[in-house]
Amino acid sequence: MIYLPGEAPESAADLGKKALSKILDQPPEYDDRLLEKVLSEVAPEGVKTFPDDFLEGCGQDEMLEISLPGTPLEMDSNSQTTVTSQKRHFRYEAKYPSEAKYIIYAHKIGQTAIRVPKDNRILFKAVVSYEKYCEDIRHQCFLRLLEYTNDEGLSELLTKEAEKKLDLRAKSNKR
Repeated sequence: MIYLPGEAPESAADLGKKALSKILDQPPEYDDRLLEKVLSEVAPEGVKTFPDDFLEGCGQDEMLEISLPGTPLEMDSNSQTTVTSQKRHFRYEAKYPSEAKYIIYAHKIGQTAIRVPKDNRILFKAVVSYEKYCEDIRHQCFLRLLEYTNDEGLSELLTKEAEKKLDLRAKSNKR
């Protein structure tokens, strides 16, 4: 494998691991320690959970309960307000795009009901705050990883791993 200057492995023992990780687009195993270190720096108190840490000024009586399947949910590719199951057997038409995003971010596999704020302003603020939080965590992870590795490709790859470990559900605006 041919490397650009500065990207070559430090030792012959690392050569195979680094080459394989580039081919498979996966971080090498030894980068797990680095990722754990960065995560402890970026989120020392742990990751915030949606919606609990993002709802402000909303009592239980101001919530609407929505029945859902216990299967993974996703946004319909043709609509900003339609939430569907992966096989399209379940379909929910949200009133607002922020309601659809709220459902996607809050839903966990096996969960059959979700409580959603009736007030769209509270709903919108929770979603926007969560998306900003996810973007900030991604950005901080990338910068710290870049500081340690001096490799943009590896930093980007490890940032994606961090997203998975932290279960950041809001998608990056840069994709």
